[in-house]
Amino acid sequence: MKPHYQRFLLSPLLALSAAAMSPASAALVFTIEAPGVQQSTVPGVVTENFDDGNLSSTIGTYVGGTATPAGVYGGAGGTGSYLFATAGNASTLTLATPQSYFGFWWSAGDAGNNLSVYNQDNVVIGSYAVGDIIPLLSPAYYGNPNGGGNAGEPYAYLNFTATGTDFITKVVFGGSNFESDNHSVTEERITPPGNLPGNSVPESGSSLLLGTFGLRRLIGKKAAA
Repeated sequence: MKPHYQRFLLSPLLALSAAAMSPASAALVFTIEAPGVQQSTVPGVVTENFDDGNLSSTIGTYVGGTATPAGVYGGAGGTGSYLFATAGNASTLTLATPQSYFGFWWSAGDAGNNLSVYNQDNVVIGSYAVGDIIPLLSPAYYGNPNGGGNAGEPYAYLNFTATGTDFITKVVFGGSNFESDNHSVTEERITPPGNLPGNSVPESGSSLLLGTFGLRRLIGKKAAA
């Protein structure tokens, strides 16, 4: 049985490094798709869906985690497999080439999930206590959209778009049990898809710079790996 974790208070903003830098130097945009969306809405992306039951991928190399058959906790569309990183055993995706965009379906979200996004200099450009997103999500995100079940946890597609001079080269899924699927990338510079988190009436394509996460619900920091 998948362990559940007590939700915690929203973390304070630890640093505003990216916001303090010039717009051309570093920025990471975070957006959320509408409830029920389980795959990237960006045209022309390359997607790893783990449906072959292993972690071999054209988008990059995965170290840690397992390809787990679809069930109530994961598996976009209710079929195939998904990436499962157990508590204390992070899964690291090192991308085959630098990418401008990375998106994934976050399923059975836990307050203890952590995500780190690195740039081409192996520097963290986004460090997220992903559980801080939980209070932003409406009831429509709760429960597995593929047949129901697990009504106490959210399911949402998350987008991360690099701007300025940065590209995304590595993503680490850690913390508590972390389920994800449909990892999608593109090298093309794009308008961030989805909606601003925290907006009651979001506009499609709105953007959010790291360090200015609405109501300071994101931990943003820049640190050497």
